[in-house]
Amino acid sequence: MEASQLVESYTLPDIIQFWARERMVHEVLVARELAKGVLDEGLRLQSENPKYLNASNVLRRGPFVGYSKRSSVPVIIRSAVLDHLKLVADSKLDFSVCILRYEFVMRADFKNWLVHTGRQMPEFWYGEAERTTKIR
Repeated sequence: MEASQLVESYTLPDIIQFWARERMVHEVLVARELAKGVLDEGLRLQSENPKYLNASNVLRRGPFVGYSKRSSVPVIIRSAVLDHLKLVADSKLDFSVCILRYEFVMRADFKNWLVHTGRQMPEFWYGEAERTTKIR
């Protein structure tokens, strides 16, 4: 098992870079696929980790919106990021690392999205045993 497979979450730009390299496609194509995943297929992308939030915390880098496509629990995402993802998904703009640098995806959320959409699990984040196990 590689160290990268033990990581709990990655930023969206890191996922774009690693997955594009692994699939040998341009990063813009992967960014569009992930943007559509967030907007249309329920991929959970977050600006703040709910594990570390409580009612007294102030959300910085706002304004934020609660967004949910498929799941019952909304994610906390910056409104500028949501707007940017809409433009990226519609091929009107290439993704910006500056805008997306703080957005992250949890390993379990990414796996749920991959399984839900029938995509193959990437090697950079999942070991061979996970990639080859059939999910019932």
